[in-house]
Amino acid sequence: MVSVLVPLSYVVFLFGSLAIFSRYYRANQSKKQAAPPWFPKHKSRDIYISLLSLDPPPPRPILIAALLRRAMDDIGDDLWERFQVAEKELEAEIVEVVGEANTFQEGYGQQVFGIASEMVSHERWKEVYEKIGEKRKVEEARLTSPLPTLALSPNQHLTPSSLTLSPSNPLPTAASLTTSPSPAPAPTPTAAPLTSTQTTSTPPPPSTPLKKAPTPATPAKIASPKKRTTRRPMSP
Repeated sequence: MVSVLVPLSYVVFLFGSLAIFSRYYRANQSKKQAAPPWFPKHKSRDIYISLLSLDPPPPRPILIAALLRRAMDDIGDDLWERFQVAEKELEAEIVEVVGEANTFQEGYGQQVFGIASEMVSHERWKEVYEKIGEKRKVEEARLTSPLPTLALSPNQHLTPSSLTLSPSNPLPTAASLTTSPSPAPAPTPTAAPLTSTQTTSTPPPPSTPLKKAPTPATPAKIASPKKRTTRRPMSP
C-alpha cells in the first residue's frame, strides 16, 4: 500500500519550488531599471490621497482646496489617455499584420516587418538617386562658368628673394588681389628746358654728405715789366 507521505512530499516540493522561483523572479525584476515616465508625478493627487488617509481627517475646506488643486492638474491626463489609446491601436495593428502574413505562409509574420524596413530604406535611396541628375547639372554649370580674373597689385621692389616663399615673405593677402582691370598709365610730363641757373644733375639725397668740389688752382700772376729809368749825369 502506497504511503500518504509520497503525495504530501510531492505537493510540498511543488509549492516550495514555485515559491523559490517567484522570489528570484521578483528580485531580478526589481533590479531592472524602470523606463523614465513621459510625464512628471501627479503630486496634487498624492497630496489629496494622503489627506484623506489621515486620522482624524482634516477640515472640509482643506480637503476641498486639495481636490480643486488636483482637478487643475488633471487637465494633462487627457493627453496621457490619448497616448495610451494610440499605443494600444499600434499594438493591435502589429498583431493584425502578423496574423494576416501568417495566413499566406506559416512563419511569414516574423519576416514581414524586416522586409518592410528594407523597402523603406530602398525608397529613400531611390529619392537620392533621382536627384543625382539635378545636382550634376548644377555642378557642371558651376564648373563651366568663367572664373573672375585676379590681378596682382604692382610691386616696385620685385627681387629674386621676393619670389620665394618664406615666413618673412608670405603669400599676398586677399586685399592685395583686385578683380578690376589695372588703371591706364598716367602720361609722362615733358621736361622743361634747363636754364643757365639750373643744374643738369639731381642733387644727392640728404642722407649722403655733400662732397666739396676741388678748388681750381689760382693762376700765377705775371710780373709786369719794370720801366727802365735813365739816369742823367749830374752837371758839375
